[in-house]
Amino acid sequence: MESITGIGNVEVQRTEYLSPAVLKRYTSNIGILKTIMNYQNTPNYQPSLFDYNNIITALNDLYNLAHNGITEGNPDNPIKSYLNGSMADNLNLIMKSLKSVGISPDSSLITIMTTPSEIASKLESLQQWQSLNGFGVGQLLTDGVKLLVTGSQVTWTDPLEIDPTTGENRVRTAAYSSQSTFQSMLEVEYVATGNNVISSQLTSMETALTVTKDLLDILKVIQNLSNNVRVVTDRQATYTIQGTTTEAPIGTQSFSSIFQMPTTGNPGTAVRAYSAAAGKYFSQLSVEPTGNTTATELYKAKIDLYNALLRLESVDPQNTRNIENSLAANIFAVVSDISGEFAAITVLPPPYTTKEEFLLANPSAFDTIFASATNKWVIDSQNVKLNVDSTSTNTKYQSHLATAITNSEILNDQQRDNVRRYILVFEEFYKSAASMLEILSTTIQKLGRKSAGG
Repeated sequence: MESITGIGNVEVQRTEYLSPAVLKRYTSNIGILKTIMNYQNTPNYQPSLFDYNNIITALNDLYNLAHNGITEGNPDNPIKSYLNGSMADNLNLIMKSLKSVGISPDSSLITIMTTPSEIASKLESLQQWQSLNGFGVGQLLTDGVKLLVTGSQVTWTDPLEIDPTTGENRVRTAAYSSQSTFQSMLEVEYVATGNNVISSQLTSMETALTVTKDLLDILKVIQNLSNNVRVVTDRQATYTIQGTTTEAPIGTQSFSSIFQMPTTGNPGTAVRAYSAAAGKYFSQLSVEPTGNTTATELYKAKIDLYNALLRLESVDPQNTRNIENSLAANIFAVVSDISGEFAAITVLPPPYTTKEEFLLANPSAFDTIFASATNKWVIDSQNVKLNVDSTSTNTKYQSHLATAITNSEILNDQQRDNVRRYILVFEEFYKSAASMLEILSTTIQKLGRKSAGG
């Protein structure tokens, strides 16, 4: 707390930075006083009730500003700003000059009800104060106004607080003297620059995390559609054993129930008969999509995936579809697989010219026309039987999809680790700033005590 003549004990920020709102309000009121002070240099000027009242109004606002400051920021987490040291020192000297002629914030305004003698007394006080212009008071007023002219402003993004209006990190602003000292460099330039760098990096990381999460969500939707298959067992198995042709519905009987091993004859013949029957039986098994897989779901997911791919390439220029084995290349392979099956159907009902337009206008008809494309993509190569020496089903689409999901999960985990590491850097940065400011403050206090002979 510090004492200002005519105002009393007030909170003062002994820092070189301050709120621009406080600075503007202070210099605006000092500007009013300076203007009225300079009137005495105008030829034929006569002190007026209007000028006196303006001085009292300005002083009352300065009194309020000095005691109450200005509250800014989020209402849930407000920031209180007061006069800084330069303002308090300047205002104290100005108030002493006013007090010397009997003018103070508690002086009453001149009204039409004021007696002629009271009016004369107050106008005389005004004239006496104006006469101090050449005795240093005019310079004090000039210095007060120059706080706005010679000051600079710095802005930074608060990485810990979101502006509810914009949904983005809140932007803070502070003003400071252009004559920067080591203290102001620490308080403003070091901290503000660090804030900007850290906030920018955290924002970029948040964007990247959002993109990879979107990719994973869409890929999981597509994987669920790919899983919508069933084994078909309602075919007929026809086979011949020792000249006798047998036909049995697979869906109603097991293989053991429809095949009877011959009990007579050459055992080799029986084995061959068994092999032939089993081959006929099991070759009838197939795969087809279930009824709840729709073309609209798959095509919409493909569009969403491609848009997410564009965002990925935008936030990470090093991750593009042209780089082999990159996540972007994996994602593009999945998009291309789906697009390839849909591209095979080129005829659209009039008046539609694009699949997107058709999809939005008539989803049900879109499902019907593109059902075969969806089925081919879902089946992939799952209905192709393995040879005896085969080791792979050659399910290309599922392979591309699984690779994209795996690499998206890996990148997402890496990004989360990066965020955690950067938050640690963020904490250490503020610890270093706080430590340096504490050391500087302690040093200044020791110097002050020594200079005072303490």
